[in-house]
Amino acid sequence: MKIKIHRRGTVALLATALVLAACGAAPVQNWPGIAASDTTAYVAFGTNIYAVNTADGVKRWQFPVESDSKVGPFYADPLLAGDLLIVTSFNKSAYALDPATGAQKWVFAGSTDRLIAGAAASGNQVFIASADSNLYAVDLATGSKNWTFTAKGGLWAAPLATGDTVYVPSMDHHLYALDSVSGSQKWAVELNGASAGTPAITGGTLFVGSLNDTLYALDSATGRELWKVTAAGWVWGAPLVTDTALYFGDLHGKVYSVDPATGKVNWTSQPDAAVRSTLAVQGDTLIVPTNSGSVFGLSTADGAVRWQKSLDDDNADRLLASPVVVGDRVLIAPLSAKYLVYALNIGDGAVQWFFDPKAK
Repeated sequence: MKIKIHRRGTVALLATALVLAACGAAPVQNWPGIAASDTTAYVAFGTNIYAVNTADGVKRWQFPVESDSKVGPFYADPLLAGDLLIVTSFNKSAYALDPATGAQKWVFAGSTDRLIAGAAASGNQVFIASADSNLYAVDLATGSKNWTFTAKGGLWAAPLATGDTVYVPSMDHHLYALDSVSGSQKWAVELNGASAGTPAITGGTLFVGSLNDTLYALDSATGRELWKVTAAGWVWGAPLVTDTALYFGDLHGKVYSVDPATGKVNWTSQPDAAVRSTLAVQGDTLIVPTNSGSVFGLSTADGAVRWQKSLDDDNADRLLASPVVVGDRVLIAPLSAKYLVYALNIGDGAVQWFFDPKAK
């Protein structure tokens, strides 16, 4: 297998880790994933899933109850789907848990390679992307396989499932649109670069980033390119689209606000390091985690910095997990820091609580 190393040294470690993941070798360190309801945050890290009270950071449960190296490690955001929590694992399996108790409901072990992407769900199906180049559609209630679609390269990002279509980004430089019932291909488009982030959609427009320094807007029905924005670096995280703007960051450390209808760049901002994760927004504040271990609150109007919070001056590094907004707080799960989760006030970045899985 030939590996092309990107020219920017700031992403070499992450790129190497994911190349190893796609090849089946374990990266040196895994990274956390996070999802949340109004009351509970679900954090996947190491070989455990933790359910944490969003009001105070107190642990509700963990899966498995006793650590088991055969279950993890986990690399992706969990998914809340109906009355289940779906978590994909590097051990080639996906687990369905009861969100209230952490009890296992089913496990899908049909992948032939590691799962480093999160799952997606629509209707009565869960869609599981694998480094073995396959997308597996499984029954939400039972975990039994309904169909398989095979791409030409590994799948590193969660698909986007909406209506009767599943959109599948691939490392083979294509974005695929599949019929969600049958798995048959509706269309495929060449992106001139690998895609490692989940697409976003609004109306009839699909937005997807690429590792060729580009954000594309495509017609969701045909894959036809509508416009594109050339970025300063790889566009890795999923774009964030609101009623008024599209936001994304790149691995050069630049953040963009774009008109989703035309592709016109409203403003750009340059925090302090690469931006790997998807961004989050609450009101007129854009939440931007960076690979320096800092979180920024930017004005959605012009990108001006309202506040900056360094999570851990000694240890925090590479904020890869996407931030999750719950009420007036944003939850951040660093790759390496004193604590696993920090809850920050969206108004000023002050720490409201933190979660330490080792605490009694």
